[in-house]
Amino acid sequence: MNRVIQFIVIGILFLLHGRCKDAYDFNTVSQPGILIVDGNINDLPGPYLLTLSTTVSANLRPDPVTKAFVTITDNQGNQEGYTELGSGKYQLTGTFVQGVPGRSYVLKIKLSDGRTYQSTSELLPTNGKLRDSVFFNVTENKVLSSEGASVNNWQVNIFLSSDLSQTNSGYFRWAVEEVYSLFPTCFPGAISCPPICYIHQPITYYNLKVINRANYAGSSLQNIELESREVDYSFATRHFFNVFQYSMNPSAFSYWSKIQELVTKRGSIFDTPPYTIVGNVTNINNPQEMVFGYFEASGATLTRKFVDRGYIPTFVQTCFLNLPDYIPNTYFCADCTGMPGSSIEEPYWFWH
Repeated sequence: MNRVIQFIVIGILFLLHGRCKDAYDFNTVSQPGILIVDGNINDLPGPYLLTLSTTVSANLRPDPVTKAFVTITDNQGNQEGYTELGSGKYQLTGTFVQGVPGRSYVLKIKLSDGRTYQSTSELLPTNGKLRDSVFFNVTENKVLSSEGASVNNWQVNIFLSSDLSQTNSGYFRWAVEEVYSLFPTCFPGAISCPPICYIHQPITYYNLKVINRANYAGSSLQNIELESREVDYSFATRHFFNVFQYSMNPSAFSYWSKIQELVTKRGSIFDTPPYTIVGNVTNINNPQEMVFGYFEASGATLTRKFVDRGYIPTFVQTCFLNLPDYIPNTYFCADCTGMPGSSIEEPYWFWH
């Protein structure tokens, strides 16, 4: 595999947010400082998120990009800036620029060192959307431990069925975001208890499902597995799986189809991909500079499915002092606010 292809594969794996089921070991050193762009604008109410980072090496997570100046402009002349949230994350509130079918959008990024990048003009599609149904089951599997012993492994599996009869054309993909709650231990006699945390785990692209509606003669998709999640402490209370359906333009479909082929490839990860995966963001002063990722304008729908503790028929570690599943001296039971993706702000939909 030549050096350029290695960089492309490494960059795509960074976009998987560390959620791949297989651990890939690269014995190569990637070029540091390659920009990675991951974000979209859609026709759901804002805010809209963008993540900026740069490559470090093949076996390290990318560095967050801070102090970037980011703006978005639509073809109606509306412009709005992103607000930096920290850790490479930026947010567009949608006050002046919203996702509207039929409009096109251009993202512009200026880094603190002066490098300036711009996306191609991305059209938000006007075609119809599909009607989704999301469900789950809990399964038990036998696996071998590191000591070679057979142990039980419980998993929550998320499935999708979708009605295709609403439209005869269009390009679609699905992605899953997880949000769960953590209740830290509140000891008897304490003056105050640690705050409840809501942990947001970013969308995983490992189990991508990307389709061209025109290629399906049937009227539905049935029982498509989108996610398989090992049972752990995150199921001690309520655990949400938020399933996003994205309606894409042809350019975005081409990009995500290639990503799907790469991450589901059954051969060696060192096999040369049949093409170069090119995103839609370039350095305006140096178009030959490599940039990973894609900024997308898409139609979107959201289906939420939660799993409560009562659905899990096995031991689940908990921070509740008076329950038999409690395990002492667990760092997040003392304070969960330092966990990645943690927020003490309760999502308005979480307990309703």
